Amino acid sequence: MEVAKYNSDEASRDGSPKEKWWLVAPEKAYLEVFSVCRWVRENQNYRAVANLRYARLYSNMEILGLQAFNFARTNNIKNVMTNRVTYNVIKTCTDTAVAKIGKERPRPLFLTEKGNFGMQEKAKKLTQYIDGQFDHMEAYSKGREAFRDACVLGSGAIKVFEQNYEVKLERVLTDELLVDDTEAMYGEPRQMYQIKNVDRRVLIEAFPEHKAHIANASNLDASGYSSKIVADMVSVVEAWHLPSAPGAKDGKHVIAVDNCTLEHAPWEKDYFPFEFFYWHRNILGFWGVGVAEELVGIQLEINKLLRNVQIAQSLAAVPRVWLEEHNRVAKGNINNQIGAVNLYRGTPPIFQTPTAMNAEIYNHIETLYQKAFEITGVSHMAATAEKPAGVDSAVGMRTLNDIASQRFADVQLNWENFFVRLAKQTINCTKEIQEKLTKMKGDGKEGIPDTLQVRVQGADFMESIKWKDVFIPDDAYIMRCFPTGILPSEPSGKLEKVMEMVNAGFYSQEEARSLLDFPDLKKVNARKNSATDIILKILDTMLNQGRYIAPEPFMNLELARALAQEVYMQAQVDNAPEDRLELLINFMEDIEALINPPLPEDEMAAMPMEGMPAGPEEMLGPEMGGMPPGAEIPIESMPGLPGDVLPPEGMPPEAI
Repeated sequence: MEVAKYNSDEASRDGSPKEKWWLVAPEKAYLEVFSVCRWVRENQNYRAVANLRYARLYSNMEILGLQAFNFARTNNIKNVMTNRVTYNVIKTCTDTAVAKIGKERPRPLFLTEKGNFGMQEKAKKLTQYIDGQFDHMEAYSKGREAFRDACVLGSGAIKVFEQNYEVKLERVLTDELLVDDTEAMYGEPRQMYQIKNVDRRVLIEAFPEHKAHIANASNLDASGYSSKIVADMVSVVEAWHLPSAPGAKDGKHVIAVDNCTLEHAPWEKDYFPFEFFYWHRNILGFWGVGVAEELVGIQLEINKLLRNVQIAQSLAAVPRVWLEEHNRVAKGNINNQIGAVNLYRGTPPIFQTPTAMNAEIYNHIETLYQKAFEITGVSHMAATAEKPAGVDSAVGMRTLNDIASQRFADVQLNWENFFVRLAKQTINCTKEIQEKLTKMKGDGKEGIPDTLQVRVQGADFMESIKWKDVFIPDDAYIMRCFPTGILPSEPSGKLEKVMEMVNAGFYSQEEARSLLDFPDLKKVNARKNSATDIILKILDTMLNQGRYIAPEPFMNLELARALAQEVYMQAQVDNAPEDRLELLINFMEDIEALINPPLPEDEMAAMPMEGMPAGPEEMLGPEMGGMPPGAEIPIESMPGLPGDVLPPEGMPPEAI
């Protein structure tokens, strides 16, 4: 079978493409896509050179390139490993920034505006769903890799895609991505290309209908280094063109090798399947500015000075012994023998160890090193994992952290927004997968699940959440991102902060214990918090599942009453259904019955009825002094008796 190959004659003479690839027929799209990629690469060679330079400075190795066939090779590796003295401030600042900011795990929260109770509960479940999806996709670890790429190369990228009906994330080296500089002048290109080397067998399994073409495809960066016996890779170009307007038909997505179009499909989204993180955005253009670019001048100057110091130390700062030309001192007597007695005639030997370099050189190197931390805003304290002398309290440490964090305010905001955008793309990709599953289910295919689901890790259990139970229309919620915790990471600082909150009355001691999740206290805290946990679990079951669970006498009833009141009030604010509120009311009434149980019947009978006197003393009143128990009370002396009970006139009292 004759397989077509890319013919450069079909492109224009200046190397630029002749036609717009998103408008040509699918069978010709690969020609134009490869022509565009070659043209953009040739005209943006400066970016590849700069990225290679920054990668070398960070890794401290003379790597030859960032492509699959040469990233592991170095130039003159023997000299590099044996003779080079380094003081790598770029790597120090980068790793410190990644450790300080990248440790934060921003959590996207879904909030409904004036939503009913059901919508608010769905928003909470959707937040948990994204939590589980982020854990499954390893979003935070891949995000830290993109953070490091942004510090070194200026921009980091994560690709969001679907594979085997699951949402996947992939860290993408930005050297693989191409955009046209003119189109991306204001940072919003309409086209994007990714050039990636893929194993030939993997590509054949993904596109079996194009097996013959893939078998004959070549590598865009072909070289004699990569042998087909060791690694059989083929260059694949994936191209996107955004639609010109909502509903426009010119949005396209193409996957191609150099002799065939593997996929040619519409692209209706107004965004690319990538999320980018920048250390700092440039004034113009799509790509960012990283730590390496900010410090490249200082790093090169430090390297030059260190090289001079190294040579000077080797040539000048060597101990020497000076003897007069006709001195009869035997050279063998000049040794390191302790207590040796040596004879000489004439002038004694002169021992000399010259200074290699002026002290200003060493001071200048240290000044440059410190200046690098000031430029990037990285605290030298954080880089060396040391605290200033005299700062021991948690308040003092928090103050220092706050001061250091102010310098990174923009970067931290970018970090949080990065995960908000990542969550949006995850939701959009999940919707597409769900639509595919629904269609396949409707077509009668077996073994297709009804809905996507993800396992979410709770405090002590795993819970499966289904997508159909958390789906909310895009216009029904807003998304905000918050750090996962506001407490200090150090145990002493966390303890002091929690105690401040308790003393200020913000939290009870029971709530404070739940905040102290130290590993060595976890088992004890679990027991101490069990009373709170079981009550909250019961309230959550009634509120969310509509199933009543009665309180038990051995509960902490006072705590249960307080928590139930708080949950009830919040449920009213959230417009919870009346039947759920009724369950909470019944729960509080049953608690009151357990705290203040009714008296037995015999005790109830012995108690005086309301409004009736309890005994003779009460009947007579305090002004009459009362009477002893068992004494007879004259009828005529009893107050309040009607007059018709007195004997008629002329009749003795005993006749009544």
